[in-house]
Amino acid sequence: MAEIIQDAASRVAELKREAATHAISYIEDGMAVGLGTGSTAKFMIDALGERVRREGLKIRAIPTSEASAEQAQSLDIPITNFADDPYLDVAIDGADEVQTGSLFLIKGRGGLSCARRLLPYQHANSL
Repeated sequence: MAEIIQDAASRVAELKREAATHAISYIEDGMAVGLGTGSTAKFMIDALGERVRREGLKIRAIPTSEASAEQAQSLDIPITNFADDPYLDVAIDGADEVQTGSLFLIKGRGGLSCARRLLPYQHANSL
């Protein structure tokens, strides 16, 4: 039974990594990007940091948590704020629940911070 649970958890992590990698393919030079928080966002920030390093991608990021900010800074992703960048081109975050067969999702099934509540209203696209 433990092996089945571990296999399922590994598959979920793999799917989150794939979603994160796909999401960052929409990011282009010059964009202001909202960085979410959580396990999927962690994969996304890692992949985004790799693009910054490998491709020289020039972006500005607004993280929704200290953890995301620290991770982004450790990967040399430039951090900005809403005072300097009041409008985001895209915001990327995971979903807590997704309704099968639809695009309906639930965000914030836990301790949703103020920044995570505001971020979706400050951008043109949400991934």
